[in-house]
Amino acid sequence: MPSERGGAVMERQPTAPEQMPGRSCGDELVGPVADLQSALTGLLAEVDDDARRLDASSKPAHQLVTDIYRLIRRTVFGPGGPLDPVLYQQTCGAFTATREAESDMYEVYANDLECYLRRAAKELSVAESDSDRLALVNRRREYLPKLLAFQAQTTAILEFLREGRAGASPRG
Repeated sequence: MPSERGGAVMERQPTAPEQMPGRSCGDELVGPVADLQSALTGLLAEVDDDARRLDASSKPAHQLVTDIYRLIRRTVFGPGGPLDPVLYQQTCGAFTATREAESDMYEVYANDLECYLRRAAKELSVAESDSDRLALVNRRREYLPKLLAFQAQTTAILEFLREGRAGASPRG
């Protein structure tokens, strides 16, 4: 079950990923996810400075979320992945729910942004313009936490995978 901030809850199973036959947490798995996560983190850092930057970055951010989700579902929770979706049902479900919430809110936000830009090109009264702007600001405030929740989920999954990989190779 996700926390209030959308952080992932990783169940601790009796068998660690590195002990499961055919399941590995190598760089070939963590690396691509970490690269996409890093790109999302960088984009969100820019938006953190000025939330209006999300207007220009929402499509790339949503695409990163889509790419991360697909990659994790296919390689982490997929056949032969280090986390069996049946054993890690709560984590997999929370991850999917967070992705769906981001996707749903992105659709609404992107539509509002498109409408705002179309209407901004028209001769609107100050009241109409302010109303449109306020609607967009409010929608942006609803979408940004969905992105941050997805980022938190992905970070938790990456940390868990790195723990498993680190535990698999003895240090000496």
